[in-house]
Amino acid sequence: MTRLRYLLHITFLLFISPPGITSNDALNFLEEEESEIREENGVLILTDVEHVSDLLHQNDSALLLAALYSPTCPFSTELVQKLEEASESLASYFQSVQSVKANVPVVPPQVAKLDATKVDPSWIQTLGIDSYPSLFFFRQVKDETVVMEYMGLKEDPSDMVQTILHYWYRYAWGPIFPMESLDNIQAFINDNGPGLLRHVPPAWNTDYTAEEKATISWLMDSDEDAPDHYVLFVQCRSSENPSSENPSSEDPSSYKSFSDLAKIVSTQRDVALFSISDCSNKWNDGDVFSIFVNPETWQLEEPQRIPPHMELNQFAVIMTTPSVLLYDRVSTGPIAFANYRRVHAVLFVRLTEDEKSFQAIRSFRQSCQAHKLHRNRLLEDDLVCLVILETETRIMSYFGVDVWTPLDAKVSHGTDVPELLPVLLITDQRGDQFRRYYLDAADIVGVQDHHPATSSDMIPSFMAKFWTNDLTPEIKSSSRPVRKNKAGVEIINGQAFGEVVMDRKDKHTLLYLYAPTCGHCKRFAVVWNELSKIVQAAAWDSVLDIVQMDITENEIVDPRVVIDPAFVPAIYYFSAASGDGEKKEQVVQFNVRDKFGDSVGRLRDPLDIIDWMLSFGHFDEVKILEELEELEREDKEEKEAA
Repeated sequence: MTRLRYLLHITFLLFISPPGITSNDALNFLEEEESEIREENGVLILTDVEHVSDLLHQNDSALLLAALYSPTCPFSTELVQKLEEASESLASYFQSVQSVKANVPVVPPQVAKLDATKVDPSWIQTLGIDSYPSLFFFRQVKDETVVMEYMGLKEDPSDMVQTILHYWYRYAWGPIFPMESLDNIQAFINDNGPGLLRHVPPAWNTDYTAEEKATISWLMDSDEDAPDHYVLFVQCRSSENPSSENPSSEDPSSYKSFSDLAKIVSTQRDVALFSISDCSNKWNDGDVFSIFVNPETWQLEEPQRIPPHMELNQFAVIMTTPSVLLYDRVSTGPIAFANYRRVHAVLFVRLTEDEKSFQAIRSFRQSCQAHKLHRNRLLEDDLVCLVILETETRIMSYFGVDVWTPLDAKVSHGTDVPELLPVLLITDQRGDQFRRYYLDAADIVGVQDHHPATSSDMIPSFMAKFWTNDLTPEIKSSSRPVRKNKAGVEIINGQAFGEVVMDRKDKHTLLYLYAPTCGHCKRFAVVWNELSKIVQAAAWDSVLDIVQMDITENEIVDPRVVIDPAFVPAIYYFSAASGDGEKKEQVVQFNVRDKFGDSVGRLRDPLDIIDWMLSFGHFDEVKILEELEELEREDKEEKEAA
């Protein structure tokens, strides 16, 4: 009721009603009227905490979004206005929603506001509120009221609508939607797809400046391209009363595993989970499969069954990975470089609003999307597509991708910046070898006079040739010859690895891989040189080689061994061959970690490396000890003579 209506009631009670009605009676009536739940512009007005429980108990699927506000706060006033607009849009959306669950009436989410200055402060304290306005979702689970803080965008009413729908579908009805058949899922998606599924822009690394974030958004803009397909995961649950209380913990397709997956992915807006009871003799009870959904037509593609050897979580990661990821070591790095992901396509680009980089990313995205939608290839040939910015200098150096630095600009005396980026790299770690394939900037952007092609031609062709085995892997190798430094360390290139390390079967080898820009490597180089001097002084150089290689200019491609360090500096020990055997009988990477969790980079004493090597190397320890003692005596005599 409005305030005018209250006043009219008071007037009636005091002046028109029969004798005996007092002013206290009128005020009591007013308080009773104010204690009712009212609605204003689509938003419920709550005046008591008990109103939350009253609303939730009306239906098992009820969901309430309440804004706790202060009437004197201008931000509260602004938020309430946005809630009113969001409530209007929600009402319009639910006019077209016919059903969510069979034989259960649809109860749309409700939006309310509660003046926090008029409720029990202890209740406010339990919610952890320290400022206004604050938004919370409330829902009833059995006899308990569950409170969830609103975690979505608040700047625009349309964003608020999408967040409300996400919570409503996932928590009030989901996270697993029970259906009878795939046809029912299609009908459900036709009816609920726009509210259930949505692509959400990624949150960029907080280390970027506002200007850099704007540039990244421009580079990664995909509005002109077809969006990625949505993903559904479906489990056949033919049991009349499916329960996850006693499933097999070892079966990745059990009810419990699927329910656990639902808890993990329920926060993703572009994924939904279903169960079907009618498996139509095509699926077995507990089987899990995925289905792509075309975001433009809302049509379901053919189901893709999880392979028998694959874990459910691994299957989910592969199916839900976007066509193209912007590399970030915290958020996307773990997804992209999980140990079961063996093929990567990486596009290195400049962090500027460069049209050539933009078009290269667009062509790259289209090629990666085409691969992902090739259902027979997706799981057998899992491909991770990444865009890596030029600011990731350590990664670019590791892969041998050149960058134009301020120092280059200074010494070039105004020379035009060469076309170093974009560069496309495909790495293939399937099998026993690590293979790399490069498409350089000249080929991608067509800067050469004799090569007028553009990224729209070259990138799809290059990636297609990779899958048909029509590309030749490149061995990255420095043009500098093999040589020794003053400490006796043998410095090799990629081409010389086989000859120096693998073919010297009668000698043990310690190999140090480094990057010139790595701080730990620069410190460790002193230790490595000292190690070489000790080996020569002890006359071990006849049986032990001390070798190093710049991993940014060279790579190791040899069928007899797989060497691919995740980080540098890295040390590998190669044992001498026994008889006619190959050296690869024993190849060990130094992985001893200190109390800080660091390995090679914090080593200070070369003898630590010798101890590590002797712990498993095939050496005559008695002879080595005698030589060390002799070396110590000679050193003592030299000092006494001096």
